[in-house]
Parts: sequence; structure tokens; C-alpha cells
Amino acid sequence: MVKNYDAATSTPDPSSTLPPTQFHYTMDQFNQLKTASDVCTILSMAAITVVVAVYIYMLFHHPRDANRVSLRCVILANIVSFVNHCLALKATHDQLDTGFCASWRFVDGLFTVLPSCLLGMVGVHLFLVFVCHVYWPCRPEYILIPVAILYTVIANVVPYFAEELPPGLEDIIKTNSQICWFYNAFLDRTYNKAAWIYYYSFMFFIIVVAFFSSISAMYKVYIEKKRCEERMMQITYRGIRHVVDISDDDLPSAQLPLTDPDYSENAANLILKNIHQQNTNPFTKVVARSLLYPLMPALTYSLGFALQMYLINPDHDANYVFAMTGNVLARLAGVFTAMIFFADPTVQTIPKEIFVKYIRRPVQLPPRPTSSVIPSSMRPPTSDYASS
Repeated sequence: MVKNYDAATSTPDPSSTLPPTQFHYTMDQFNQLKTASDVCTILSMAAITVVVAVYIYMLFHHPRDANRVSLRCVILANIVSFVNHCLALKATHDQLDTGFCASWRFVDGLFTVLPSCLLGMVGVHLFLVFVCHVYWPCRPEYILIPVAILYTVIANVVPYFAEELPPGLEDIIKTNSQICWFYNAFLDRTYNKAAWIYYYSFMFFIIVVAFFSSISAMYKVYIEKKRCEERMMQITYRGIRHVVDISDDDLPSAQLPLTDPDYSENAANLILKNIHQQNTNPFTKVVARSLLYPLMPALTYSLGFALQMYLINPDHDANYVFAMTGNVLARLAGVFTAMIFFADPTVQTIPKEIFVKYIRRPVQLPPRPTSSVIPSSMRPPTSDYASS
């Protein structure tokens, strides 16, 4: 018979006062959850490492692109997530009665809200710049990052002070080992429902505000772009009409096609197409991709929120597949952020540049022939000839 990893049935004492849990998994299912969490956590850590390495390269070789407010917030969010992933990896192999586990229950709440808030600040910053035209007395991140930290602390006040441990927690500790991660990610949802709902309400408030801020900024940029195209079109069309209105006798033979009645319209359409291509610059793509950053927390935490709302009813049990999917998405947050990061037009060329500059062997030019009259000690090095 397969052993059930159930807080209500795993205790040897039938008179235990443990409250009923809503997570009824076999030991094999528990091990699968643990393995999936470890694998996804390691993948996120690897992705975050690549992102930070590329950003450090950009700081030295492309400082203008690296000093954008959005990238600074994204990199800080990645660093915080990396620390949280390291702690989560240790928690999967730690017991519930340790000091580390008691601290991690609070730190995990901070280190999950803060990255989401920093990613949401990307959309808020675009809204303040393009829609509200806010004048910043200093660099925007010097204000946005402290606001994100303050918001994170407020979001974790209730979960920290209102957390309640089940009266039979000692029986859980005695019966099950390495349960720190499992308790904080799953079992705690049964015993502290109000704290979890409070936590998720702050999480999704970030997502909603950042989403609508990004949409407003994108719409504003689109309207300004269309307005600029219309102005350029009017100026260009007036110039063409001015040329066409000249009498045929005053036109040289090379300009006679301008008297064609269809020429003005065709030329205007061609110039409009050129204006549109010139305005489709990487900056517009950056603004469009900034919408994806606040959507990333919605992807990673939506299933966890839905699971928590489902467990409000004490008669409901957590579905294993649903819990597994939510756990995998939450642990893959670093991978999703890296995908959005490398979708940035200013970042897409960096990996190829690094490969060409440092990985691919440079072509060695043959040494330039020199006269035998010049002593070898006075001859310039071969590299000078190669670079000339």
C-alpha cells in the first residue's frame, strides 16, 4: 500500500489534534512535486545568471542602453529572485523545526512580492513619462525602487503577524522530514487562508495597475506616432503640390512626369511608407515589450491564486495536477523573465556580439613584409600592421 503524504493520516497517534489538511498526496506524488520544484528552480537560476551576465557586459560596452530605468528594475528583480530561488532550493531539503525554515516563511513572501513589484514598476514608469509627463528630480529608479520595497513590506505585514501554526505541528515534524518547503508552499494554505488571500490581493493589485499603465503608455505612443506621420504627410504633400502647380513651360524635361495627375498621390504614398518605416524604431518595440513584464507575475501566480480561492471551502481538496502546474510556473519565473529580457531589441544583438568578439577565433592576418635593413628590435609588432 502506498503511503499517503497527508498531515491528517501520517501521524501514528490517532488521538492527535491535527486539523484536516486539503492536500492528500501519496509519497510518490510528494517526491514528484519536490523534484519538479528543484529542476525548475535550477533552470530559473541558470537563466537569471545569463541575464545578469549579459547586463554586466552591456554596462561596460553599451552603457546608454543598459542605463534604462526598465532594465535596472528588471535586473534588480532578477537578483532578488535568484536569492529567493537559492533559499527555496535549500528549503526543499530542510526540516520545519529549524531556524532557517522559520525565517524563510517570511523571507519567501518578501522575495516573491518584490520582484513582481519591480517588474510592475516598468509599466508604471512608462505611464508617468508618456501619459502624465512627470518631471523626475532624480533618476526615476531612486524613487520607484524604495516605493516597491515599501509596498512589499506592507504586503507581508498580515502574513507575518497573523500566521498561525496548527496545534498538532509537532506531530507533523516528528512524522515527516524535509517538510519545510512542502508546508510553506502547500499545507500552510489550509491553516492560514486569510493571510494567503491578503498576500495574493497585493500581488494582483500590482499586476492590474502595471497592466493598465503599460496599455495607456502604449496607446499614447501610438497616438503620437500617428500624429507625427500625419504632420509629415501634410508637409510632404504640400511640397509635391507646390512642384506640380508649376506650369509645364517652366519645368525642365526631367520633371515633366510631375504633371501626371496620379503622380502626386503615388509619391505621397511612397513617402508615407518611408516615414512609417523610419518611425518603426526599436524604441516603439521596447515600449510594446514592456507590457510583458507585468504580465509575467500574472502567468506565474494565477494558478496559485485560483488554488487558494478554491481551498476556501474546507470540503475541497487540492487537485494534484493543478498544484503541480502552479508550482512549476512559480519556480520558472526566472526563465520567463529571461525570455522577455532577450526579446528586447537592444538586447537581441548582444549574444551575437559576445560570440563574435570573445568566442569565435579572430582571423589572423599574415605579417606584413618588412625590409631586412631595419633591425628586428626597431620593427613594429605584427599586430600593428594587422590593425593598420
